[in-house]
Amino acid sequence: MAALFSELDVRARRFWAKSGEAAGHGVLAHMLDVAAVAEVLLEHEPERSRQWAAQAFGLPEAEAVRWLAALVGLHDFGKAIPGFQSKWPQGQLDDEAVGLSFSERSQSVTDHARASAALLWGHLPRLGLELMWVWGVLQAISAHHGYNFDIPEMQRAKPPFEAPEWAAARQCLFEAYWNALAPKDCRMPSGCPLPRWSGWLA
Repeated sequence: MAALFSELDVRARRFWAKSGEAAGHGVLAHMLDVAAVAEVLLEHEPERSRQWAAQAFGLPEAEAVRWLAALVGLHDFGKAIPGFQSKWPQGQLDDEAVGLSFSERSQSVTDHARASAALLWGHLPRLGLELMWVWGVLQAISAHHGYNFDIPEMQRAKPPFEAPEWAAARQCLFEAYWNALAPKDCRMPSGCPLPRWSGWLA
């Protein structure tokens, strides 16, 4: 695994999340930004609130803040899809310059929040996380614009007919993000967050 940003797959580095800057603001940078803000906010919560969150999500108490911040930062993982990347013409050109192709059909999925949930189903369980726990967390992650998606909606959010380099670049993106923020205590969460707890995380 690359230790430096400059060593990452150039396609994973190129994904943009915000177009307000001249060269855009990358998906990886944005996810790390949001995770850092979430961690600071959680550290300012009363200790009793952090203890409650650890218990609600089945997390080791000492690492609950890092776990939750890492999950929050994943909210925009779904921006690394053709349908979102094509929303900014310069961003699409930059993606194409590093070898990412945009077929018309692959651009049919544009909702990045829903895509985050769909695509993270392919990553979070591989960490050894329980599927029902992942489902509860993905309900929160995908609801960051105020709407909870059901399973059929999530299943329809994977970009169809995209070239294989997209999945490879997203794998690199996920690994770089998770390796940067992985909690020191790697004990897996237990139990299934109830809907109201997922709503709190959202």
